Amino acid sequence: MSNFPSTRGRNMDPGEHRSHNHPYQKRVTGPRLFAEVFNTTPLPDSRDTFLLSIGEKKIDVEIDSRIPHAATFTFHKEDHTLANMLRGRLVRTPHVVFAAYRVPHPLIPNFELRVQTDGEITPARPREFTKEFELRKMANNANEQPEGGAE
Repeated sequence: MSNFPSTRGRNMDPGEHRSHNHPYQKRVTGPRLFAEVFNTTPLPDSRDTFLLSIGEKKIDVEIDSRIPHAATFTFHKEDHTLANMLRGRLVRTPHVVFAAYRVPHPLIPNFELRVQTDGEITPARPREFTKEFELRKMANNANEQPEGGAE
């Protein structure tokens, strides 16, 4: 027989168990449970991802002084859909040497479009492709193309 006290012989209340004293094992019910489990912070309005605020510009232009005939256009409240269409259209333009875009953060609906021209036209000139009528024409052409190619 051992001289050490045993925990097995300890008198416990019926229904009491050692694990019930652990903080993760405590039973929580009601609104407190909902608040703890589903971190109820207010969600941003979904319209904030595509509607411009008062005084906010759709496009910001920054002329790059390090590279000749280059500019960076920042589009606010737009995503990959418009960015990829513009990049594809700009690359097919004869005087555009380089066109690429990047999305700084996937949760923020902005993208940066970088354009470099051969000097025949200025980088701000390709900005004309962002006009509404040109975008509609591009969208209509994309919808009219057959999906499987020639049948």
